[in-house]
Amino acid sequence: APPAYAALLLRHQVLAQQPIAPGQTELRFEVDLAAVQARFPKLRMRVLGPDGKPAEARVSINNAMGMMGGLPTKADGTIVLEQVQPGMGLVQIDRKGGEHWQSRVTIQPGVDVDLGDVMLTELAELRGRAVDQQGAPVAVSVEWTALDTWQPPNPLIDNRSTESDGDGAFQLWNAGRRRYTVHARTGADQVGFAIVDGTAASTEPFRITVHPARKLHVDGTKAGVRCVVIADQQGRPLAVRRCERAWPQSTFALPDGDYQFVVYDGHGV
Repeated sequence: APPAYAALLLRHQVLAQQPIAPGQTELRFEVDLAAVQARFPKLRMRVLGPDGKPAEARVSINNAMGMMGGLPTKADGTIVLEQVQPGMGLVQIDRKGGEHWQSRVTIQPGVDVDLGDVMLTELAELRGRAVDQQGAPVAVSVEWTALDTWQPPNPLIDNRSTESDGDGAFQLWNAGRRRYTVHARTGADQVGFAIVDGTAASTEPFRITVHPARKLHVDGTKAGVRCVVIADQQGRPLAVRRCERAWPQSTFALPDGDYQFVVYDGHGV
């Protein structure tokens, strides 16, 4: 029989492991608690308002352990989140009367992260309308990510969405004055993409046209951790998938067109 091993895990982190001998009936692990605590780093940042002055806001991070934080910034706009769970996390900043800011970060065990100055913008009223190829309104589900807060190897934001009404109209709630990549899909395997400039003063709704989708399958079984990005011809991301060791295969739904296909490793290189 092949050898057997036992491991002590804290979420996805291996704290200790040992072989199991034939006939063994008991396991004993000895763990240095100080070493375990040292695995959980700090996350720092300073939050600024649109005027460049320190902003009163609340900061949280969502990860494999759930939501952490929801803590207020100090008078100088700074905040430090202690003992952050390593792995991928979604940092969120909420400011009364301002945008809802989100960005994914990858936390390495024992390595503190400093996001520096994060400047929030004023709210932007970004409204859109989804139509089919004949210009008729369609019902869609919409997701959006700010282009200036995304970086590989992280996927796009997928916990923020909205639905269109009967006229195909929708709004990107709590959006800021930023540029966004917007993804719309119907329940009938149709998809559409748009790059929306929220920095402009225009209040005219943008249009996003959905098309029948083709499937693009990606298999990263032999490649390790990879981040696959489908971008438009200007290099702006439209769809992003991570291929992990546990989930090495992924599928994109894309309309006919010309795209850039970019692959990053697990460190965003």
